[in-house]
Amino acid sequence: MRTAPPPKLALTAVVLLAGLVPWPAKADDAVEPVAHKSILVLHSGYQEDPFTERIDDGLRLALAQSGRKIEVWREYMGLPRARGQRYRDALVSLLEAKYPGRQFDAVVTSGAPALELVMAHRERPLFRAPVMFSGVDDATAGRFEGVPRLAGMIISSDLTGTLDTALSLHPWVGRVVFISPDFEGHLSVAPIAASHSHLEIEIWHDALLEDIETRLESVADDAIIVPLGAPLDGAAVPVDLRSFARIIVSHTAAPVYTPWDLLVGHGAVGGHVTDTRAHGQAIADRVLRALDDDASLPAVSTSPMRHLFDHQQLERLGVVRSALPAGSRIINAPARFFEVERDTLMIVVAVLVALLAAVVVLTLNILQRREMQRVLAQSERRLDLALQVSQDGLWDWNLLTGECYYSPRWSEAMGLDPARVPAHIATWEDRVHPHDLADIRARIARHQAGASDLYESEHRVMHADGRYRWHRVRAKVVAWTDSGRPARMIGVESDVTRRRKTERDLTEKQAQLDAIFENSPAEIFLKDIEGRYVRISREVERRFNVRDRDVAGKLPGEIHYESLGKFVREHDLEVLNTAKPVLREERARLGSEGREHIFLTLKFPTFDESGQVTGLGGIATDVTDYKRTERELAERDRLLRLVYDNVPMLLAYVDRDLRFRTVNREAEQWYQRPLDEIIGRPLEEVVGPEAWVQ
Repeated sequence: MRTAPPPKLALTAVVLLAGLVPWPAKADDAVEPVAHKSILVLHSGYQEDPFTERIDDGLRLALAQSGRKIEVWREYMGLPRARGQRYRDALVSLLEAKYPGRQFDAVVTSGAPALELVMAHRERPLFRAPVMFSGVDDATAGRFEGVPRLAGMIISSDLTGTLDTALSLHPWVGRVVFISPDFEGHLSVAPIAASHSHLEIEIWHDALLEDIETRLESVADDAIIVPLGAPLDGAAVPVDLRSFARIIVSHTAAPVYTPWDLLVGHGAVGGHVTDTRAHGQAIADRVLRALDDDASLPAVSTSPMRHLFDHQQLERLGVVRSALPAGSRIINAPARFFEVERDTLMIVVAVLVALLAAVVVLTLNILQRREMQRVLAQSERRLDLALQVSQDGLWDWNLLTGECYYSPRWSEAMGLDPARVPAHIATWEDRVHPHDLADIRARIARHQAGASDLYESEHRVMHADGRYRWHRVRAKVVAWTDSGRPARMIGVESDVTRRRKTERDLTEKQAQLDAIFENSPAEIFLKDIEGRYVRISREVERRFNVRDRDVAGKLPGEIHYESLGKFVREHDLEVLNTAKPVLREERARLGSEGREHIFLTLKFPTFDESGQVTGLGGIATDVTDYKRTERELAERDRLLRLVYDNVPMLLAYVDRDLRFRTVNREAEQWYQRPLDEIIGRPLEEVVGPEAWVQ
């Protein structure tokens, strides 16, 4: 077990995790009809834990195969690594906050810590549903015997069956070593020792990997090793059990057996193992029956087992399949030749039969040869037509004489008259760009020497108009002399100038886009059809103190605080759903002081060639200072107008065209007309002709 963090740090980690990690998605897509039932699955371990992974795989598979619409919510709680009560209490509080008022139809637990957590808080509304436990031993299940609305499946192991299987395959073994760093006492091994008194049985309780590796060096080939737990490495961190099994095999030639399917394929030979994936499927079946109120459902049952072996380890130890128990399953076994090549063999047999029939017919009627010649000529015409349609040229090079046939299409691609093309390989070489010729010759030489199955190159060749064009050549040696020397080589050549130009244009456009993202003072970003970040500009990295590679593939709620993430997400969905640009102000608190900034953000949809929305892009400009200046100017204008209108005299501003532009309220008394009939009108019109003359 890893050392648990201090309670205060663990609690802080949980709170941060709840704030940063988005709520998990349900198993069904959002477009599916509303599920009639919902269940909560609580795993004791982390998602990457192999035990948790296999049980959850079985659970997922069985629920999917049921065809029922069931909403499944999963939580990976990491309880085996954090045993503090404070951590568990905080975890329950977080779950209640995450599912406020939610009433599940069933709660499924995986592992003893998850079951103990639920039973300790059974009075909470979140855990009042029927509980189906899995992955616990007899002792844990016995503690809750008779509790209503509680059923499940015990995860058990068959050490005796595994050992008996190993002894039947290795009858010369006289010593059994159980490695159990966390093993307390000899209770589990005592029955084995009593029933196998002829064996020398050892139990290693070494807690450190280094000590176990030292002891493994002295284990002879006549021993069997059974790991029941994993030690700590040099940093006091528990070694992964699968990795530990591989370490054992690397330090001793003795066979390793296990009662757990998790280790088969990771160094263990096999054994009578607990099938954890089938365990998960069985739990799913019990959940489905419980949802249907099946009264015949037993309260407790044991996990399924099977004989399971690793082919590679059987081969290493010289164990034949016939010696294995009946019904054994073997993993990592190479498929038998007939199983892999059955279709090929059938084709070969059919071809052989057809050839034999052809030989018989040819011996009876010589005229069949003419028919074959006609068919051959027709095939050649079809090949020539195919080459014309594909715009590919063909050449056939006699490596012994240097003679080379060029198809009409090859000559046309070069701008040459097919009737005047010299039938020699020099015709081709003379047209290759001098800078490319050395590399081409080296590639051809490597292919002819057998270093590659196919000769391929892209190089420049001179067209009849004097310009160089890019050609792609694929060729192969198809005939050899009796001494093994290459004798004939056939190639297909196509003009790829346009494709090369397109690739170059794309590279330039990408460089331009990179320059914009690197140097633009605006915040620029791209997102996919789900609203997840694809790329952000350097200014976004600076503003929000994030890195492009860290936000790629994440939703806004995963990198922003909750309210901002929710607002940005709603803005994104509006663009994706309407397929139209949207201009909107967005507010965000930035910096260590949390100062609010105002961004004018334009978001627009992106489309593919068919016009379907593929995602969205956006450009955001910080207008905080502009908004502040705008407010200050408006306030100053208001104050100026207030003073202007309360001065007890006429104030007016007239432009160079002698039109009133601004007047105060006193003008209404002077000119006996409202302000809207004064502002914008000529001075002569407002004051009157007589006053204007004066």
